[in-house]
Amino acid sequence: MWQRRGEIEITDKLDLEKFATASEADVWARRGREFLAERRWLLASQALRMAHLFYEADVARAFHLQAQVDVVHTRMRAQALREAGQAFEDVADKSDAYDKRIQYFSAGARCFLEIPDVPKAASSYVKAEYFTEAAILYRRVAMFKEAISIVRQYADRVEVPASRRIFYVSKLFHFRQLHIE
Repeated sequence: MWQRRGEIEITDKLDLEKFATASEADVWARRGREFLAERRWLLASQALRMAHLFYEADVARAFHLQAQVDVVHTRMRAQALREAGQAFEDVADKSDAYDKRIQYFSAGARCFLEIPDVPKAASSYVKAEYFTEAAILYRRVAMFKEAISIVRQYADRVEVPASRRIFYVSKLFHFRQLHIE
C-alpha cells in the first residue's frame, strides 16, 4: 500500500557481484530455489539465470510480473496483467510437464480475464483444456462461432447445461440477425 503511493521504496535487488565470488551453478540453483520457496520471485529469477536454468527463471519472472500487478499504478494495471499473462503463456508453451502447462495457461487466462481481454482469456482456457470456461467466455462476448466450435469439438468435456445454453443463445442471436435484415 505504501509502495503504491510512493511513500516507500521496496527493493529486492540481489548484489550479484558479492554473491558471485566463488559461486558455481549449483550454488546459484540452490539459492534460486530458496528464493522461489520464499516467493521472492525477482531474486529467484536472477539467481536461476546465473545457474543457466532459464526455464525456471522464466517461471519466477512470470510470478514476479503477476505479483507486480498489485503494486503498479492503476493506469498501468492492464499492461502489467497483459505482461504477466503473456509470461505465463510463454512458460506454459515451453513446459514438458502436462500439469504445469495446465497451471500456467490457466494462470495466464486469469490475468487476461482481469484486464478484461475475454477472447485472449478464452484462448488460454482452451490451451489449459478448460473447455466449459472457454466456451462460456466466447459466448459472453458474442463469439458464437468459437463457442459452438469448442462445444462440438469437446462435447464430452463441456458441461451439458453450459453447452445447451450456448446453443440456445447462439440460435437466438442468429435468428435475431436474420430478422433484422
